[in-house]
Amino acid sequence: GLAVDPARTTSFLRACKAMPLKSLSMLSRLGRITLTGSPDEFPIYDRVFKSWFAGAEGFVADPEGEGESVREKSKSRDGLAFDILPGDTSGKDASSDEAIGTKSFVAANAADSTVLARIARDAVHFPTRRSRKWKAASYGPRIDLEETCAQARHTLGETLRLSWMARPQKPRRILILIDISGSMQAHSQYCLRAALAISRARPGVETFCIGTRLTRVTENLCRRDPELALSSLGQRVFDFDGGTRLGIGLAEFLSVANYAALVRGAIVIVISDGLERGDFKPMVKSVERLSRLGHRLIWLTPLANDPNYVPATRALAACLPFLDYLGNAGSLAALASSLSKIGELELKPRGAAERIFEQQMASA
Repeated sequence: GLAVDPARTTSFLRACKAMPLKSLSMLSRLGRITLTGSPDEFPIYDRVFKSWFAGAEGFVADPEGEGESVREKSKSRDGLAFDILPGDTSGKDASSDEAIGTKSFVAANAADSTVLARIARDAVHFPTRRSRKWKAASYGPRIDLEETCAQARHTLGETLRLSWMARPQKPRRILILIDISGSMQAHSQYCLRAALAISRARPGVETFCIGTRLTRVTENLCRRDPELALSSLGQRVFDFDGGTRLGIGLAEFLSVANYAALVRGAIVIVISDGLERGDFKPMVKSVERLSRLGHRLIWLTPLANDPNYVPATRALAACLPFLDYLGNAGSLAALASSLSKIGELELKPRGAAERIFEQQMASA
């Protein structure tokens, strides 16, 4: 009764490897965090777990449906605290703690709706690519022999008009990766609204949320009603405003073949402050691969809202050579301004983020 996909299975196995499993109760807790998608699934999970480990020693399960959430209950093991610490909304601190809970979205006001409409208009003009299929056209580089011969049959074999074929332009896939950790708490709402606006205006948009886990939210953002789409999103993603595992999240994304295929030839937009906790090398390695597979790699950070901001953190400084654009996501208006520059990147060389950012800061 649980939709356990390969991503959740991988998260569960990694959690079992990272945590010393000294009891079945600890194993039960790890499964609850990684293998379920909502608190509604806890009773189903508990029934399956208890039926499998029935009679095993050292296992004390919560009563069915009465278990406290991971956010609300403090756990300890051998003197080690497992309290969930909320992330700092200033964007200066990063944490690896996991918070499980839903998120409510405030309705957009008139000013925000105007900016979102501008984002949708700009998304229509995002870069395109030439289709691989040849289609009939008024003029093109190839003669449509089949259609030309069909027309000639009506004129006793005389070719009076040539039919042409061309490869039309088609929209490039857009891949949006949004950091929803605690350090992005003040920005994740309007970033998701911007992703929703792009999804409604442009075909082939894929959106993922990265916090302490990886969640694909493309289907949620395809709903017609924006408020209903965001409401369903709040019921699907349960690691809002939690810890930061950006490098692990990106690596997990690329480890799934179906997800990695979405990057090929796509415009990849990462919205994150880039504050990675611990070893930053997995993040740099993942960003390098994203840049290699994608058409353009764009990184938008709310920290760039500060005029004196310099991407000097070890993680982001190491990723800078692989970025095509580093922009400001400090507000919805700033995010819209950064997204409007995507079309201009077609005329610029790859990996020009550092030079473009320095020019922008100098002009500001």
